[in-house]
Amino acid sequence: MSSNLTGIQGEYEWVDALSDFFASPSADVPPEVLEAFAVIQNHGQVLPPRLFYEVVEQSSIAISITDNQANILYVNRAFQNLTGYCSDELWGENESILSYKATPKTVYRELWSTILSGQAWNGMLVNKRKDGSRYLAEVTVAPISCDRAESHYFLGMHRDVTALHNLKNKVHNQKELIESVVDHAPMAIALLDMTGRVVLDNRAYKTLMADLGGREPAELILQSANSTISEDFETACARGYGFEHQEVRLFQGLGREARWFSCSANWIKEFDLQAESYFKPDTQNGLLLVANEITRQKREQEQARINAVQALMMEQSATLNMQETLSGAIFQMQGPLNMIEAAAEMLKRQEPGQEHLYHTLKQALDAGHQAVETLRSSIPGEVSEATGPVNINDVVRDVLNVMAERLLAEGVVVDCRPTESLPFITGQAGKLRALVKYLLDNAIDALREPGDWQREFMIMTKNNNDERIELWVQDMGPGLATELRFKAFEPFFSNWNARRGHSGMGLTMAQQIAVEYGGEVEVDTEYSNGCRVRVSIPVDGGQQ
Repeated sequence: MSSNLTGIQGEYEWVDALSDFFASPSADVPPEVLEAFAVIQNHGQVLPPRLFYEVVEQSSIAISITDNQANILYVNRAFQNLTGYCSDELWGENESILSYKATPKTVYRELWSTILSGQAWNGMLVNKRKDGSRYLAEVTVAPISCDRAESHYFLGMHRDVTALHNLKNKVHNQKELIESVVDHAPMAIALLDMTGRVVLDNRAYKTLMADLGGREPAELILQSANSTISEDFETACARGYGFEHQEVRLFQGLGREARWFSCSANWIKEFDLQAESYFKPDTQNGLLLVANEITRQKREQEQARINAVQALMMEQSATLNMQETLSGAIFQMQGPLNMIEAAAEMLKRQEPGQEHLYHTLKQALDAGHQAVETLRSSIPGEVSEATGPVNINDVVRDVLNVMAERLLAEGVVVDCRPTESLPFITGQAGKLRALVKYLLDNAIDALREPGDWQREFMIMTKNNNDERIELWVQDMGPGLATELRFKAFEPFFSNWNARRGHSGMGLTMAQQIAVEYGGEVEVDTEYSNGCRVRVSIPVDGGQQ
């Protein structure tokens, strides 16, 4: 018996030990069962006959014994409970009474081929109960041979695994669904173990890694968003360090646009599946990282900010233009008024009989002064703007973005060379943008002059010992004569051949803004391939 049952799963191995009892059968055991087990050798352990019979009867495994044609000779209580048949109904019936046509014929052929060769067979069969309901049975069939060649029996054991099968399929379906959802999710998802190694990721994460040139996105995100986690996973997990909706910028490489992501990192727990953890559940921790790309939203936000900056610059530019125009007009009018006033005083002293002419001049002078006061009172006030730390690189970037359409229309190439880690300037960003724009407008106007000029200019920022910030604007136009390098800053001065549209106030206004911040604007006379203007502004904005 023991050799014939070799290969039966562990949960059925009790048959080997208990079957020894049938070496000494009693009258209480049905004769068919005694005959089926009559050839079992006794291993020296004699069990009470009633005990073995009761064990078989009360076993939770459905047990049946058939002849060599699979006609049923014995079934235990579990078999009757499972199938719905009583023992009298099954006596002499073939085991095929339980067969349901959903089981392929190849399975039955394999079953018979195995047991007829003297081996035990184990597998799955779709069975039906007396009421017609179906169930999935895990079946073990073992051949039992007697000393007489014509005596041949089969021991069958099976159990209902329908619920287990359903649960397994549900788990599988749920796993497939979750994996499909995660893999097709539009955001990058990765699960990291306690060493920081990625153990699970989705398609979007793999694509992001490829875009980053093979660099691990999780490592870059954790370094940018929360260095505490990347430095010590154990401590971060124990203290529950994580983050939600942290915006992170990842650089793809030279010449490619940086990408923005809204990232979240949360700790998750997984229960240990080992048997020894049943009474003392153990868990394994992992970090779930989710990165949702927001590059488009950031681009739209940046465009909205640039539009707002452009509107503010236009308002400030109009205000500054009006201020400088009226101030220039007052300056221009003051000269003739001074001459009229001097002439009137001379007439009064040297020509006593010319009172009528004196009064006429005096009236003209008074009218002129009144006009000057009217112009002065018409000068608009400055646009209100808070003073704070300003990064000159951000100012240059904003101005270039605002002027992008004009630069494209003019076909001008910009060589921008910002210095990293510039100290902040204390001032108003609007005025500093206006300063930069006046200089860039001047550079573009130079390239529009008649001649074969290379349509390119360079803008560069420098850090002068963390005390002053320098801004250089260099064009490749006709340049400026040495004798004009100071005159160029006078109001209404214009040296352009095409004077239309040029008020001659650009450099004047740029210099005025620089002076307000304790700085200066000068033309580099040593540069001969065009015009190079240098702006120098103290970091404190001249507020010492």
